[in-house]
Amino acid sequence: MIDKSKGYLFASNDLRAIIENQRAALRQEVERMDANRLLNTAPADLCQYLVEKYSLVAPALRREDWSADEHETQIDVRNDQNRWITDRSRPC
Repeated sequence: MIDKSKGYLFASNDLRAIIENQRAALRQEVERMDANRLLNTAPADLCQYLVEKYSLVAPALRREDWSADEHETQIDVRNDQNRWITDRSRPC
């Protein structure tokens, strides 16, 4: 599980939940529309209105602004069952 408090890119929101919420809101709006509005609005205009209101815009990554910072760190692997460690009583 990703710790969302660390500010990892794209980890602060659940994309699936956002998409499902948008889909549900779109469906509700169409179901609640007045029948006269549906009949008297050009299909292309109604479609354009709904697309503009409920579309999601994907974030764009700007290559010129990419950066990376690296540093070494100590990681305690004594509880890793895939490693052969004889003394698990202290950090390894």
